[in-house]
Amino acid sequence: MFRESHRRRRGPLLAAAAGAVALAATGFVVLRDDEVVTARHPSTAPAYDLPGWDLVLAEDFDADAALGEFVDVYPGWAEYDGARDTSRDLGRRESHQGVYNSYVTTTVQDGVVDVRVHTDDGTPQVMALTPPPNEQWANDQLHGRYSVRFRADEVPGYKIAWLLWPSSDDWSEGELDFPEGSLGQEIVGNAHDVTGNPSVNRFSIGTDVTMEDWHTATIEWAPGRVTFLLDDRSWTTTDPEAIPVDPMRWVLQIETELSAEAPPADAEGHVEIDWVAAWRAE
Repeated sequence: MFRESHRRRRGPLLAAAAGAVALAATGFVVLRDDEVVTARHPSTAPAYDLPGWDLVLAEDFDADAALGEFVDVYPGWAEYDGARDTSRDLGRRESHQGVYNSYVTTTVQDGVVDVRVHTDDGTPQVMALTPPPNEQWANDQLHGRYSVRFRADEVPGYKIAWLLWPSSDDWSEGELDFPEGSLGQEIVGNAHDVTGNPSVNRFSIGTDVTMEDWHTATIEWAPGRVTFLLDDRSWTTTDPEAIPVDPMRWVLQIETELSAEAPPADAEGHVEIDWVAAWRAE
């Protein structure tokens, strides 16, 4: 069932021609009037089915949320609040590990989620966006298409890892990361091994594009294929060792770098998310 919340039409269409359709080499990617990407905001979540994909989520974040209000305005979208980020596994002192905390990082204004990463009393404050966990598709989906429109400042010591993670929490089932990278720097993508050695990336791509401008990034996970798309470019693997075969859930982690050192105490900046959308395979 399609979930559409807090939606309103926002801003002018930025396509060269309304209704224009551009199919990428995969045959599944459709860029239509309000999905065509330019270097600026605003845009609108693509609330329609695509060839091979049925829409399940289109969230434009049209309801404003002041600091501390995000979990009330968008229930279920910050399920990691209070947890330590992945730096907890690196031997970093606990007080220097990142803490997911929407209450001190996250606001929504004019249709944009604004996450301000920073350090408070020695502890890095970060955030993970969790598309609604009460929706069955979000927890148990096997194959899907996941898109986000975003930008990020360059902030030393912080990164994004927006990923599909096993619903079972068994990492050996694999992991798909896109977009990924240090804040403000190059957008990369990785597909982890699914044969029992998930610390190995079986498919990795670089884009030669930084996060500082607005972009639309998409994971397409289909039977026998994973494609990463950035704006009008795509990278595909059909390597079975890189393609998950078990249900996954989508999590947009904004967190500290995988380093034993904490971010500089004075480092701060913003990650902005315009919209997110998801589809399931027909």
